[in-house]
Amino acid sequence: MNPAFFILLGGFLAWLTLYLLGLRKFKGAEFILGVFIFFFAMLLQGLIQQGAFVLAGIKSNKDIIKRGLMLVASLWVGLSAGFIQEGVKFALVRDKSKRQGGFVGLGFGIAEVFAVVINIAIINFKGLTPDVPFIMGMLSLAERYLVVLFHVATTILLAGASVRTFLALTGIHTVVDTLAAYYQLTRLVDPVKSVKILIITEAVLGLVVLVLLIYALPQALKEEEKEKVIW
Repeated sequence: MNPAFFILLGGFLAWLTLYLLGLRKFKGAEFILGVFIFFFAMLLQGLIQQGAFVLAGIKSNKDIIKRGLMLVASLWVGLSAGFIQEGVKFALVRDKSKRQGGFVGLGFGIAEVFAVVINIAIINFKGLTPDVPFIMGMLSLAERYLVVLFHVATTILLAGASVRTFLALTGIHTVVDTLAAYYQLTRLVDPVKSVKILIITEAVLGLVVLVLLIYALPQALKEEEKEKVIW
């Protein structure tokens, strides 16, 4: 089955979950800001990550595997992704309300959903078949569902936050993305083992998302209730 369907469904279900939990009054400007932040962060992240690999003489994932640098490379990808993504979000939502931060995070997460889908479409356009077994499609759905919720929760917490909160969330993001990067590399070496790593990664991400949402979402919903009282 085409993984694009599962990716889109995961993003939709994440948005629906947030709506059902109470984050309903849509803020278009903040959502668009989140989309902008995503593409800016990805551009910056790509330049920094690949720049470091080029300086190290690494041209591809095969070079990483041959040199036995899978763990080191995964840590670098995780750390740079965590620092850049959370850093850009922090810089642009620090003066916003928690509820505004939630919709910035939603825009960021949904933009990533469509970026992944576009990448799959490009692969398909080149004549390659990106079909995956149903179980892998469901894992992709779960991953995207959790990632969208993760970005919403972290951006809520970054709104009006201190540098200490930013560093804590960067650390959490680093752990999650390090596991994800290690999965991608392991898939090239041992596909069976990579599935186990993917399941572990999603279990860790699920636990992280649960804790962050329990802490973050009530703060955004509290502000929405205040707005209702004002009006």
